[in-house]
Amino acid sequence: FTLGVYFWHQEELAISKHMQKRERIYRDHRLFDALTPLADAHYFKTQLKAAIEQNSHERSDMSVVLLDMHNFNQVNQAHGFEEGTLVLQHVSQLISLNLRPHDLLCRLAGDRFIMLLPDTNMKNAEKIAAQLERMIMVNAYYHRDLSVQIPLKALTTYCSVEQYQTAQQLLSVLNQQLLQVKQYHSPKRV
Repeated sequence: FTLGVYFWHQEELAISKHMQKRERIYRDHRLFDALTPLADAHYFKTQLKAAIEQNSHERSDMSVVLLDMHNFNQVNQAHGFEEGTLVLQHVSQLISLNLRPHDLLCRLAGDRFIMLLPDTNMKNAEKIAAQLERMIMVNAYYHRDLSVQIPLKALTTYCSVEQYQTAQQLLSVLNQQLLQVKQYHSPKRV
């Protein structure tokens, strides 16, 4: 009888552990983007807020890079939203393969991706941003039937976490910087 109770208890512990894991997966599933295998903007903001709080207690180099797919709406117009989704998935995989294991990559919105880079000063963040821009531009992406190459271009901006007290301030500055970069790269109109 004692042996039976022991095995019954072990089985209950295993079932409980399995249920906790399923519940955690279900709960965390809400934090992932619907189109890409990345976490969403809400998750990023939560992690950024925690990083800013941690950085206020113990100073360390930490940067954020914002990447925007330049003229992505033209991809959607020329090839359709389904192909646009495939392009976003492709780009998300490219970026994640070119980041370090401890970096956080999320899809911020639409065609924008954002990265939290621990142990990264501004000079290294600039190098990473430039590397990502080059990598996306030289990578060949072909339409599903392999007949048409779709050119891709990314624009980036970056900043240091230690300069800001809130996640909203940091994101606002990054968005303003990105608008300036986009204006610089937009075709000049006569």
